Amino acid sequence: MLKAQNQLKSNPLLFYKSICVVLCAGLSYNFVIDFCSKIYATVSSGPNLSLNSILLIIVILSFLGLIVSLGSFLYMQRSLQNIAKDRMIEKQEKYQQYFAGVVSAIHNDNIQFEKYVNADSGLEKEDLVEPENREILLKELKSVHSIIKSSEKARLKELYLGFGFIEDLKSKLQSPYWVKRVEAINEIKQFDLSDFYSSVNDSIRDSNINVQKSALALCLDINENPIEVLLNIRSPIGKWETHLFVKALEKRPKQSIPIFSDYIDEYPEHIEFLDNMSRYYKQWYRKEPTTALHVVA
Repeated sequence: MLKAQNQLKSNPLLFYKSICVVLCAGLSYNFVIDFCSKIYATVSSGPNLSLNSILLIIVILSFLGLIVSLGSFLYMQRSLQNIAKDRMIEKQEKYQQYFAGVVSAIHNDNIQFEKYVNADSGLEKEDLVEPENREILLKELKSVHSIIKSSEKARLKELYLGFGFIEDLKSKLQSPYWVKRVEAINEIKQFDLSDFYSSVNDSIRDSNINVQKSALALCLDINENPIEVLLNIRSPIGKWETHLFVKALEKRPKQSIPIFSDYIDEYPEHIEFLDNMSRYYKQWYRKEPTTALHVVA
């Protein structure tokens, strides 16, 4: 409803057009009802038509009136959707040109880049204030960040911070919608927002499985010893946790793969997982948990 109001405000022609459509629909429906009443009053006194025939005519005309009203409503809704789509495409093109200038400034002129950080070049106040525009702006920023050189990603992080997306991130982390919480975790990973790693660690125990997976995947990637992250959060360790753990190890050099049997004494409840990992990585030995010796007299 709020989006529709914003679209009407930003496009006066659509606003007046929508009013006309609503008025026409209402007038057409009232006309049909009035016409049906007159038919009933005129014909009911005559012997030519039965009461059932009169009611059938009224029902048909009422149905036609409803079709006209529904068609008018659908037409207005489609017009709003088309306006919203055109406006989104227009904003996307604007922001793409803006970020093309940003990348050029990063390559050539640090002073010029500072203007982009301070939002003095290419953007208007509504681009940074209206939620819909901020969402499109952030999407384009993520897209550029994902393809730019690693050595230049820090400059785009400055833009992320300068535009105040941190406050949006905090709201997403507390959002009741799991999609928003996953989006927040992905932003933390993409822009390397280390101040929020503790929040990601808390999200491992989120009520939603998708949030848990995203949080665990990030924690396994950023922690120096991912095996301890995994062993300390779950019992038993399931298939998807194991899959994420293996994927995290694949990104590291082979010499960083832990000796899984070394953890059996400390985590005997995970002996099955540790044993399976030893076999998977062809560490052909198994260390049984330490047990006390009983001396028999």
